[in-house]
Amino acid sequence: MKRVAIWAGAIVVLALVAWGALHIFISPVHPDQEAPTGHPSSACWACHFVTESADVREP
Repeated sequence: MKRVAIWAGAIVVLALVAWGALHIFISPVHPDQEAPTGHPSSACWACHFVTESADVREP
């Protein structure tokens, strides 16, 4: 049982590290930015830093 808990914990930690790394490397977006066609329809903060200082880009 202890071995399963260690593996589960390691998988969770690796998933969080991967998400954190991607979150840092994906460009920031402005809160008023519209998502381009075909963009996943999840909350922007899940992948991007959302900040007023980011430029609004044309999709």
